[in-house]
Amino acid sequence: NTEDIDYAYWEDRHGERNNYFTGSNYGNHVCDCNYEEPQCIDEETKGNRCNCDANLPIPSFDTGTITNMTALPIQKLFFGGLNYDLQFAAFTLGRLKCYGEREIEVATSCSALKTAGILKSGYYHVKGPEDIHASLVFCDMKSSTYTDVPQLDQPSEASPIGTILAWVRKP
Repeated sequence: NTEDIDYAYWEDRHGERNNYFTGSNYGNHVCDCNYEEPQCIDEETKGNRCNCDANLPIPSFDTGTITNMTALPIQKLFFGGLNYDLQFAAFTLGRLKCYGEREIEVATSCSALKTAGILKSGYYHVKGPEDIHASLVFCDMKSSTYTDVPQLDQPSEASPIGTILAWVRKP
């Protein structure tokens, strides 16, 4: 992070840019080393909150686990700013791990979802007023109306088996 330029950041499910790499620290550039002993390289002298912020010609790495459930899943990763010939970058984006139990929010229709602010086309659980159980449908949020949003009630064989909001492939 030289001269307030983010050379490493990620994009969340809402398309927002984030530069924290551990925890649920929206707007606060930080990696695991900030909370560990020994601290990040040059943390005391330069205020670095990640090892790679030191931008030194030495091997260094950063780790972290993003726990901000409103930002996950990560959609894109961006890296750059290598200044020395011996520098290289590699990253690992681990598997999504789900813990505990969470009630799945179920809407009455794709139109209700769009009215509630969900504007990304994809698979969602809906339960109409007459339905006994919720069903997985594809909502095409690209329509210009909020009252008649196209809803495909018959998922294809390529449809997801669970609820992963990043799934956007059409049937």
